[in-house]
Amino acid sequence: MVGERVRFDGQVRVVLVVSGHAVTLSQLGGRPRSVPPALLFADDEFEIIDGAERGPLPAVSLVETLPHRC
Repeated sequence: MVGERVRFDGQVRVVLVVSGHAVTLSQLGGRPRSVPPALLFADDEFEIIDGAERGPLPAVSLVETLPHRC
């Protein structure tokens, strides 16, 4: 998730952008680095350092709030 700190390639980085094809990470002293998710998760040292806490799921799904059609 954007804003989370992760450990990748031996460094702590901040997630700047997430898309289906790449995760863009901050890089100390350099330009941001885009990494394919497969490469990110293949790194043995990869870890999410301080992820955002997820709230509970709502009691009612959004689909159930739509009007019924006959």
